Amino acid sequence: MRSGFARQVSWLALGRIFASVVQASGLVLLARSSSPDTVGVVMVFIAFASVPQVVFDAGLSTYVIRERALHKRSPSIPLALSYGTRLALTLGILTLVSLILLGWFANSTYFLMLPLCIWIAAERNADLWLGLLVADGDAERNVLILVARRLLTVLIFELAVLLSVDPILGFSMGMMFSALLGVVVTRRQIIPSLGFPEAIGFRELMRRTRHFWMNSVFAQARNLDAILVSSFAGPVQAGFYSMGTRLINPLRILPDSLAGVMLPAASRGTYRPTEFRKKVIVVIGGISALFVLIALSCPIAIPIFLGAAYEGMVPATQIIVVGLAFGSVASILNALLMARGHEHAVAVTTGLTTGLCIVGVVIGASSAQSFGAAVGAAVSFVIQAAIVVTLGRRYRLI
Repeated sequence: MRSGFARQVSWLALGRIFASVVQASGLVLLARSSSPDTVGVVMVFIAFASVPQVVFDAGLSTYVIRERALHKRSPSIPLALSYGTRLALTLGILTLVSLILLGWFANSTYFLMLPLCIWIAAERNADLWLGLLVADGDAERNVLILVARRLLTVLIFELAVLLSVDPILGFSMGMMFSALLGVVVTRRQIIPSLGFPEAIGFRELMRRTRHFWMNSVFAQARNLDAILVSSFAGPVQAGFYSMGTRLINPLRILPDSLAGVMLPAASRGTYRPTEFRKKVIVVIGGISALFVLIALSCPIAIPIFLGAAYEGMVPATQIIVVGLAFGSVASILNALLMARGHEHAVAVTTGLTTGLCIVGVVIGASSAQSFGAAVGAAVSFVIQAAIVVTLGRRYRLI
C-alpha cells in the first residue's frame, strides 16, 4: 500500500524513535545484568561494527531504492540483492574469524559474542531488502518489521536471563535471531515482486554503485572525530565532545527519515521541483527552529540532567546542535541529488567536507579543546550545506 509523502516520513520517524527506545531498554537491561567492563567490550564491538557494514554494503542499499522507484521490476534489483547477500555472508565469515581470534588472544568474552557474526550478516542483508519497502511507498511495513526485530531482541534476552544463560551470550543470541527474523520476513514480502536478474557481472554492478558507496564511506569517516578530540585535547574534553554528539543523535532521525523517503519519491518521473521545494523548505524550517530551541536550552538542561560536572560541555554541545541543523539540510538535499542521478557530485562533496571536518576538528581541538572541535565540525556541515544547495539550484532541482 502506497502512502503519502508526509505519512511515510511520520511512520519512519516515529517508528525509528520507538525502535531506538526499545533498543536502549535492551542495553540498560544488559548493563544491569553484567559488569561495566564486560558490557564495554560488547558496546565497542557493536559501535565498530557499523564501519564494515558500510564498507560491505558497497552502495547497494541506496542503489536498489532508486532502481525500485524508477522501475519496480528492474533486472538490476535481484542482481544487486544477490550480490548483497554474498557480501553479507563474507562479512559474517570475517567477523567469525575476528571474534575467535579476539577471544583467543584478547578477552574470552568475545567467545560469548560469536552469534554476532550471524547478526552482522543478517542485519546488513535485512536492511538492504527493507529499503525496497520504502521505495514502494510502504513505510508502514518497513517500520513494523524494524520494531518487531528490536522487540524480539529484548524478549529473547529476557528469556535467556530467566534461564540463567550468560547475559552477553543471551544478548548476542537476541541480536542474532531478530536479524534472522528480518531476513525471513522481508524476503517473503519482496521476492514475489522481483523480476529476472540482469546478466551483468559484479564489476559492472560495482561501477554503477561506486558513488553511493563512496558517499557512505566518507560520511562514516566523520565518526573519527571523537578519537581525534581525545588525541589532541585529552579524555575529559573528548568526553564532553562525545557526550554532546551522542545525546543529539536522536535528532538525526527526522531528517534521515525525510531523506529516506525523498530518495525514492524524487527518483520517479512524476518529480516536480516546485512541489518538492515547498516540502523541503517547510521541513528544514521546522528542524532548524527545533535545533535552535535545543541549543538555547542547553545551559539549563545539561546541568539538570547530567550534573554540574558537565557544565563545561554546554558551549560545545550548542555548536554541535547548530551544526547538525546544517548537516540535516545537506542530508536531505544529498538524497534529492542522488535521486536525480547526481550521485558523483554528492560523493565528491561528502569526501571534501569530511576531509574539512577532520582537519577542522584537529585544529579546533588543539587550539580550543572540545569547543574548537565542535566549531570545526560545524563549519564543515555549513560548507557542505552551501555546496549541495548550490548544486541543487544548478541542476534546477530546487
